[in-house]
Amino acid sequence: MQSFLLVLVDHDKKTFSIEGPMDDEKPWSDALVAAQEKGRSVTCFKPSQRASREMVVESMKSEFGYRETKLVLSPDI
Repeated sequence: MQSFLLVLVDHDKKTFSIEGPMDDEKPWSDALVAAQEKGRSVTCFKPSQRASREMVVESMKSEFGYRETKLVLSPDI
């Protein structure tokens, strides 16, 4: 399996975090599901393999106005 970046988005706080490269997003997915079950508006996505970390940061800032931050791996994201 090829490693990839994962973008975690907190729509409530208008922030995002880019994690990776990684081979398994399950720990993050599990934490996001737990947070969603508590009513949080959080999502994740894998950017295109051609997209650099810098390209993703610029896109999230310019298209959505979100701020980059580090999210904690916790159901209380």
